[in-house]
Amino acid sequence: MAEENNNQTGLTEGQDPVEGQDKDQEPGGQDVPSNLGAQGADNNPQTIEAPEGLSNKDLWDPEKGQLKTELVIEELSRQTKRAEDLRKKLSNGVVVPQKAEEYEVVPTEQVKDFLDTKSEFFTGLQGIALKNGLSKEQFQGFVNDYLGMCVEKGVVGKPQTEEEQKAAQAAYVAEQKKILGANADEQIQSAVAFIETEYRKGVFDENEKKALRDFADKSAVNIRVLNKLREYAGQPVVPVQNAQTDSLMSDAEIIEKWGTMSTAEQMKILKQREALGRPRKFME
Repeated sequence: MAEENNNQTGLTEGQDPVEGQDKDQEPGGQDVPSNLGAQGADNNPQTIEAPEGLSNKDLWDPEKGQLKTELVIEELSRQTKRAEDLRKKLSNGVVVPQKAEEYEVVPTEQVKDFLDTKSEFFTGLQGIALKNGLSKEQFQGFVNDYLGMCVEKGVVGKPQTEEEQKAAQAAYVAEQKKILGANADEQIQSAVAFIETEYRKGVFDENEKKALRDFADKSAVNIRVLNKLREYAGQPVVPVQNAQTDSLMSDAEIIEKWGTMSTAEQMKILKQREALGRPRKFME
């Protein structure tokens, strides 16, 4: 007997089931839930269908016959947040449009001449309003108040008609020519001729030509910069003959007749060349 007791390693070791009682049955006659008895010939557990009331079947584990706890918690968190967001919007009376294009503004008298609802600026405001969840009423109030403040502070100007834009551009060009001086047209022609000639020769490509023309168009200062760079380079490729507007002979003709001219004539020609923006060195 002592030898048998030494081999016993646990409280239930050696205990046989009660006669007539299945091993998977607890005392009292109730079955323990198990999928083991539902195995088929291939030893695969039988799947358990999800309850009919469960709309999201992804939350059900058919092998275990129970809900997937982690997924259920995540779904509950999402639905709770949605409910809170909706409750907040409803409590504030905010109804957000589905599309940015649905935002409209009836401008006040203060801003009606300054607001163009077809402009990119207004389209941008619509997008910002949708992103930040503004209602149509909030958007209209914001645009009118914001633009009204800009008008008062002088931040925005009244949109110009096409005729007004042309008149303003003409006035600006006249102002820049005044800065260049009496030979403004000659300086401008000289700069443009230089750009075009170097482009035709392949020195500048299409993009570089456009960049230089845009640069020259901006201001009188830019024209002077171009002409000073040409003068500094002193290269014979500068197309000075294309810049003539005052009957001054070409550099080649001047060189040919230079020795026959008086000092006064030579000084006059030098001054004329300088006024035309020609480089210091003569072009052969």
